[in-house]
Amino acid sequence: MDQMRIGEFICKAGATKDTIRHYEDLGLIQSKQANGTRRYTDKHLEDYEVIQELKGYGLKLKDIQLIFAMKNNYGCGNSELIKEAHDSLKLQLDVLSKEEEELRNRRIKLEELVRSMHELHN
Repeated sequence: MDQMRIGEFICKAGATKDTIRHYEDLGLIQSKQANGTRRYTDKHLEDYEVIQELKGYGLKLKDIQLIFAMKNNYGCGNSELIKEAHDSLKLQLDVLSKEEEELRNRRIKLEELVRSMHELHN
C-alpha cells in the first residue's frame, strides 16, 4: 500500500489542505502519522470520495460522522450501519421531496401571475 504526503493526497482528491484537516478533526479521515508527518493511502482517497458522494446526496457532516463511526466500529456489512445509512438517506429523500413540492407550488403561482400579467398587457 503506497503512502503519500498531504500535498499529493489533496492533489489526487481535488481537495484543499483545510478540508482534509477538517475531516481529520471530525474523525472522517484518519491519516497515519509517521514521525509527525501525515501519510495517506488509496483507502483514504476512497473515504474522501464516499464523504463527497454522501454530501452530494445532501447529508450533513454530522450524519456522515455517525455512519463512518459505525463503519469503523462494526465493519461495512453490519446491519446497524446499513440501517443508519438507510435512515439518513431516507430522511434526506423526504426533505428533498418536500422542497420539490414547495418549489412546484411556487412555480405554479408564478406561472399564474405571468399569465395574468400577459392578459393585462394584451
